[in-house]
Amino acid sequence: MKKNPDLDFNVRWLPFQLDANAPPQTSKLDVYMKKFQRSKEETMQMGEMMRQKFEAVGLPFSFKETDLTGNTFDAHRLLTAAYEKGG
Repeated sequence: MKKNPDLDFNVRWLPFQLDANAPPQTSKLDVYMKKFQRSKEETMQMGEMMRQKFEAVGLPFSFKETDLTGNTFDAHRLLTAAYEKGG
């Protein structure tokens, strides 16, 4: 976009579901421990490493033992409905 300022761009973010079989709500720590085959301590250290990397480029990052994650299908449905209603 910076290389061609004379062109108009229309960016639309499209949903992508990483895990259609994910439960509605679960522990993010448990998911990451299983995904990366790491202990609780190792997984928390990975979170701290990511926080430092984000901080180095001026971005926020938080990973706590109590964080939750889950299936994002309903969130994608909501975002699609919002786009269809208001663009």
